[in-house]
Amino acid sequence: CWLAMTILEAISRIAFEETLMVEFFGDQYREYMKNTGRLLPKIK
Repeated sequence: CWLAMTILEAISRIAFEETLMVEFFGDQYREYMKNTGRLLPKIK
């Protein structure tokens, strides 16, 4: 139960912070998001 709550909190916080980062950095951050995983690094 606590694990599910922790994951939900992390996802919620990430979404909130991504919104702030897009507002601050704009297209540069959107490009960064395309190449970077949210929780884990993307494997190429």
